[in-house]
Amino acid sequence: EVHKDGVWRWWREGKANNKMLKKIQELQPPSEEQLRQDPNLNIKVATELCFMLSDIATFLACNKALSLGFIFIQNGIQNLNRAFQERTKECLELKAKLEARQSITLKKRNQDILNVEAEDLRKKNSELQIQLADTNKKYTALLVEMERLQQVR
Repeated sequence: EVHKDGVWRWWREGKANNKMLKKIQELQPPSEEQLRQDPNLNIKVATELCFMLSDIATFLACNKALSLGFIFIQNGIQNLNRAFQERTKECLELKAKLEARQSITLKKRNQDILNVEAEDLRKKNSELQIQLADTNKKYTALLVEMERLQQVR
């Protein structure tokens, strides 16, 4: 049955031929993988399922207990959807916090490496300053020796 809004309400088909039954059987909700990859799809699917249940409950309103059962299921799906959306939000927030902490940890690690390298460079500089002072002393001593030798000649 196609409703005035253009949606095919296949669940209302009372007398369906084999071709229509095959087409109905081929209809499948999105896979778990698709639902995990697209949180917005979850909202759409939950809304569609709730619509279907509401329509079925309205269609079968003559049986009050069955109608209440569909309303129960509809409310359960809506609650699951809201809970899922909250979990998704929490997961995204935790992911952002984790990435921030990993960034801080990486920066600290890099800073620690730079500090070690800076300390190594200070030590090397100190060693080179000592070598320079020693070389200057030897140079000065050689100059003095050269002057002495020139005076002897």
